[in-house]
Amino acid sequence: MIFKCRRCGSCCKNLFETMGRHRFGLLLTPKEAGLFPRELVKPYMGTERKGKSRPRPAQIIAYQLDAENCPHLEEDNSCRIYDKRPLSCQAFPVHIGLVEGELTVYASTRCELTKDNKDELIEMDRETMNATARIQKEIIQLTQWMRPLNENRWIPTEELAYEYLKELAAQQKVAP
Repeated sequence: MIFKCRRCGSCCKNLFETMGRHRFGLLLTPKEAGLFPRELVKPYMGTERKGKSRPRPAQIIAYQLDAENCPHLEEDNSCRIYDKRPLSCQAFPVHIGLVEGELTVYASTRCELTKDNKDELIEMDRETMNATARIQKEIIQLTQWMRPLNENRWIPTEELAYEYLKELAAQQKVAP
C-alpha cells in the first residue's frame, strides 16, 4: 500500500503506549525534548548505573512526552512544529516495539490507513524509514533502564521485558 496521509490527526492523539502494566509516552531524543513545555517532558530511557541505595541510570538517553494528545496539534490537525517535529512523528506510522517478545518494526494501528491493513508493508521513503528504524532500534538496544509514566522509579529493562513476556504467556493461556 502506498502511504498517503489523510491528515486525520490520529498520529497526534492517544499517544500513551502500554507495556504490561506500565505506561509510556512519545519517544523524544534529548534535543527534541526542548520542543515541548518542560512540565510535559519526563525521563524515559537511561543507560549505565549509578547509586547503590537507589539504583538509577547514569545517563538519560531519551525522554517521553507526558501528554495524551500532542500540544502542537492544531484544530485542523496540522502541526505547529511540522518542520522540526520529533523523529517519532516523522516516522509515523512506522513504529518499533515488542511484538510477541521480538523487537519489530511495524505499521501502527493508530493510523487510519493502516488499521485494516496492518500486515501490509507501507511504501514510503525507504531511506528515511530505514534510518528512523535504525536510530530507534539503537536507542532501545542501548537502554538499560526505563521510567514508566505511571511509576516514580527507574526499572531495569530486563525486569520490564520479563514482566511483559510473562503477561503475554498468561494471556495466551487464557485466550480462546
